Amino acid sequence: MNAAPSGYGIKPTKLKDIPLEKPGGMVLQLHTIDREGVY
Repeated sequence: MNAAPSGYGIKPTKLKDIPLEKPGGMVLQLHTIDREGVY
């Protein structure tokens, strides 16, 4: 699954809470998207 582009339905606050620069950040982001129901 590719990274969701900006404005893909993800709240900015949600993205800020996720350390994308750190290893495993993408995994956390995907899990967050799944919980939010956004694919």
